[in-house]
Amino acid sequence: MSITYEALALFLALVGLYSPIAALSSYLPVVRPFGHPRQVKLAIGLTVNVAVFVLAAIWVGDPLLELLGISPAALTATGGIALIFASVPMMRGTASDMAPSPAPSAAPTAAAPTAAAPTAAAPSAAAPSAAAPSPTAPGMSRSASISLSENIAGEDSRPASISPGENLAERESERNWRSTLFSPITFPLTVGGATFAISAAASADAGDTHGRVLLSITAIAYGLVTGLTLYASGHVEKRISPQAGKFLDKIAGILLTCIAVILLTNGFTDLVMARAGRG
Repeated sequence: MSITYEALALFLALVGLYSPIAALSSYLPVVRPFGHPRQVKLAIGLTVNVAVFVLAAIWVGDPLLELLGISPAALTATGGIALIFASVPMMRGTASDMAPSPAPSAAPTAAAPTAAAPTAAAPSAAAPSAAAPSPTAPGMSRSASISLSENIAGEDSRPASISPGENLAERESERNWRSTLFSPITFPLTVGGATFAISAAASADAGDTHGRVLLSITAIAYGLVTGLTLYASGHVEKRISPQAGKFLDKIAGILLTCIAVILLTNGFTDLVMARAGRG
């Protein structure tokens, strides 16, 4: 059996396990709270995460699991538990938005310099009296008052351009989309114990370095498939009304809960069977 066939078989197995059509529908409620720039970042991040995950399974899969004492069955069961926590609120219609709350209004901050305007204007009013004792240098006093007014105007505009509320919201948004990218998008919606097990088994069959290089190309191609699927889900979501979106959220929650139960059952079954085989 040629290594090219092994690489193609791995790609088809991963795509079949992933099921892009089903995955696209499961991504819809997750990407809905984010704007287009964040959705692009999520798609790129998912591509990188999936490629790294499969590459790790190909090159260091079996030794890593043995070192950590973790079996693919345990990963599968853990993915089922994580997916239950994400899918049950969706099924019940009580899922909270994953996007950050809007930034607080910066109006009080911007209004503060306005109140201080009379105080800022006071030095300008006092400039002529200060310049009166020096009639020999009217140009110098005029330039000094202009530069003083420009400095005061710069100080007044500086607080308006930096809002603590906006900075806090930006940090919260950055942290929120990154955590959503890891869970539930990457794990367990996209990859899990079964993905790791299939990739590690294909690597064992390939054997040599040349075969693993071809499998690595397959891993990158599979990562691109997942990223494009997530990106497409953002475009599909824009064409769905809010009422239809809520309905699809519940349907997706039911489907994801079913998938979670299957993952959990399969994982625990494999763990029990492996334990019974040792006994």
